[in-house]
Amino acid sequence: MKSVKVRGNKHRVVPLNAQDESTFVDLGPVQPLKEFDFAKGDRISVTGPMMKTGNKMVLLARNIDAQGQTLQVDREKRSIKGKVTKIHRVKIRGFKNTIAIVKYDQAQKVAVDLGPTKNIESDIKDGSNLSFTGIPVNVTE
Repeated sequence: MKSVKVRGNKHRVVPLNAQDESTFVDLGPVQPLKEFDFAKGDRISVTGPMMKTGNKMVLLARNIDAQGQTLQVDREKRSIKGKVTKIHRVKIRGFKNTIAIVKYDQAQKVAVDLGPTKNIESDIKDGSNLSFTGIPVNVTE
């Protein structure tokens, strides 16, 4: 187990299993985890989305079941306002989704999954202004 800085907060990160050094679990901020007495080799159940960072896969824990207790991991949401610089249509789990690349704070960029393209009611295009709230994750364009 180790602690890593994620957007200024210490998070507990563990390998998914001892044999796999390329897949990790981000259990979330260290402070709420203090009620659990994790030790190497303990079995826990974790649910959440997978993401790739560099050449490593990371499971972002949303729920942790351990020692007969359940913990919901509070992932920090951010609100961002910006301008669309590019639109991508990609297939995710069999659905055609719209991904907007949004520029904010002069030079920062973020990818926003707007969901299934067929459900988008407004005409979002390059140059459109967007406001949204969500949990940021790092991706490469």
